[in-house]
Amino acid sequence: MGSENIDYSLIWVAVGSLAAAVGIFISSIFSFFSERRERNSTLIDSLQNFSTKLADLTTKEGSLKTKADCESYAWNYLDIVDSIAYLYEKNVIPPDVIDYFDNNILYALLLREWLLRNNIRDEMPPDKETWSDLINFCKKYGMAEFDSKNNMVMTYGTEKERLPYAMQNYDALPEDERLISK
Repeated sequence: MGSENIDYSLIWVAVGSLAAAVGIFISSIFSFFSERRERNSTLIDSLQNFSTKLADLTTKEGSLKTKADCESYAWNYLDIVDSIAYLYEKNVIPPDVIDYFDNNILYALLLREWLLRNNIRDEMPPDKETWSDLINFCKKYGMAEFDSKNNMVMTYGTEKERLPYAMQNYDALPEDERLISK
């Protein structure tokens, strides 16, 4: 048998290429999971922020003293819940998480109806619906039925979600703080 000269340089190039490919693959997996963890962390922070904002608003219910306070409370609450519905529809919030906000969504609908009943309108043009993401979400998932003008016809869930005392007595409230007798 003769001595054969084997060219190991080609084998080393193949082994090196394979090692580089494995390294890139492992790095991609780590990057994917790191990115996913960061995205989940951001989502959790956002949801905690929404939850905190809603809780803060709810704790202020007892301090509503004027029509302006009541209107501001309702508008702020609806804006927050509309943002949640928007993020859900954009697939930023997963379905199991949106269930956490079901009661807030139903309460927001009650506040919207309160605004409509008291003829409190926004500055939007009449053909553009304020809180359209909330309304579309509720229509899509059967949380409420609406007529052609997006007035709520029937709410699923409990209507006994109570409005704050001041909102129940809205007509008797002063317009703003300056009119409160001291």
